[in-house]
Amino acid sequence: MRVPNLESRVRISKMYLKMDVKYTDLEKYTFEQKLDFMRKHTKTVSRMVAYGIVRGWLLGRLMNRPVAWMLRNCMHPAALEDAWMLAIGTMNTVPFGNIIRLAEVMNLMLPNLSHGKR
Repeated sequence: MRVPNLESRVRISKMYLKMDVKYTDLEKYTFEQKLDFMRKHTKTVSRMVAYGIVRGWLLGRLMNRPVAWMLRNCMHPAALEDAWMLAIGTMNTVPFGNIIRLAEVMNLMLPNLSHGKR
């Protein structure tokens, strides 16, 4: 599974927000809570993973439901859950925040180190 493009991320985020769960809570779930969660949201989870697999404007729309059906029927539930956690983990914007903090620290008006005093 590749990193989803922006359009797939938007579709995944819409579905994720409709589920009304938090990523930090999902990581703390017990075995029974994970079973109950997957019982309730298997179809949505498989569609979100399918959006991560099948990318593109037309192909994502046409092939999402057949791929999600194949994932539900051919993939082990634990592997489906792990793939879903990977797809949700790509939605994190923390690396972008690190870049912004680095740019704030850098002062482009200071001279480079290579320029010595003459």
